[in-house]
Amino acid sequence: MKAPLTHVLDDLVRKTAPVAVTLVLVLVALMHLPIPGFAELAPMLPVMAIYYWSLHRPELLPFWTVFLIGLVIDTLTGGTLGFNALMLLLVSAFMRPQRRYLAERGFAIHWVIFVIVVAAFEFLRWLLMAAIAQKFLSLGDPALRVLLAIALYPCLSWFLLRVDQALLKPA
Repeated sequence: MKAPLTHVLDDLVRKTAPVAVTLVLVLVALMHLPIPGFAELAPMLPVMAIYYWSLHRPELLPFWTVFLIGLVIDTLTGGTLGFNALMLLLVSAFMRPQRRYLAERGFAIHWVIFVIVVAAFEFLRWLLMAAIAQKFLSLGDPALRVLLAIALYPCLSWFLLRVDQALLKPA
């Protein structure tokens, strides 16, 4: 017996929620909002989402979707094609094996690991951008992005947890 259309649609929404939420965060990150510090923080919103979903629901955010999300960012920003795709894949690839270790740890440990991941992410991004530009770049903006991401991650994590609980848990 076939499942009713509502069950099929419900299942589709549940399975695509992490990708959809991450893509919405990509769009929010690309908006020019008159919020102090937003321009510096915005690039980290998709990184925070990839970190969260790779830790909590990696089966719903496969590598190929992480790659495509990165390509969407590169395309919409006019950046080097594949740059963000590579950076987001690195975050996801690092977090997946950590899941088993971190599953039984509390939020404080997840946040500490996030600090390490986001600092490494931004440093690697800075190195690659400097190599592409073939000059030394200021560390001011990357440092500010890291600090703002660290401060905002608990709020975004709370939001993503609510999405997880509302959409992804079976009814």
